[in-house]
Amino acid sequence: MAANDRQEGGGHYKKMEIEVWDYIARNNIPYLEGNAIKYLSRWRDKGGLEDLRKARHYVDKLIELEEEQIQLNEQAAEFCEFDCDECDGFPDADDDTIEDRLAKLFAIIEGVRARAR
Repeated sequence: MAANDRQEGGGHYKKMEIEVWDYIARNNIPYLEGNAIKYLSRWRDKGGLEDLRKARHYVDKLIELEEEQIQLNEQAAEFCEFDCDECDGFPDADDDTIEDRLAKLFAIIEGVRARAR
């Protein structure tokens, strides 16, 4: 018996035209988004307001991660002295080696992550 032929714990997904997990898998939707979709698709038939809160919880986590990534990108852009549209990826460093510059960049990233915690 295929997994789609049965449902554990109720029938709230079986009445949908497309199984939620099939939609998520076929569209390569990542974990956080997939769980939000799962809870949003079933809230009326299973968990009610609790499922809406769970969906919001996953969206809140996704927002936190995206905000952190934006902040990291902004920090990296401030650190970078080169115009990437014109740079071949191997700029001539005055005093710093590429390794030194990468070490500084990683220190900035770790600092941003530490402040985000």
